[in-house]
Amino acid sequence: GTLAKIIDWDQGEDGLLGITTKGTEKFRLVELNKQEDGLNIGTIERIEREEDFKPIEHFNHLVVLLQAILDDVNIYSDDEKNFESASWISYRFAEILPLKIEDKQKCLEIDDPIIRLNFLEPLIKMIRESSQQ
Repeated sequence: GTLAKIIDWDQGEDGLLGITTKGTEKFRLVELNKQEDGLNIGTIERIEREEDFKPIEHFNHLVVLLQAILDDVNIYSDDEKNFESASWISYRFAEILPLKIEDKQKCLEIDDPIIRLNFLEPLIKMIRESSQQ
């Protein structure tokens, strides 16, 4: 999973609370207990931040694709974008692509950005091909 920090919130006219969060650290669920009232209580182990480096040349086409997508959706400011980071790139694809929940979970579990990009590459190709039909 991912620990998150609340960075903004508002209460709608309907009384519902809307929150905006930012992921901060990855964790592994070590133990889970369900209380009588149905509340789940867990013990986690924080996972060290993975080593980061530039994406290898093989993935240049994915960098260009992500740049184009993010320019269209405009969800990250220029100072938040980090196209020099294989980790950042692979997590952004996992975040924005219409992947099955199992594939998103697999991306969280992979702790090497190059392996994650290798995992995502055929999924991205499949999504692009199906959207062109």
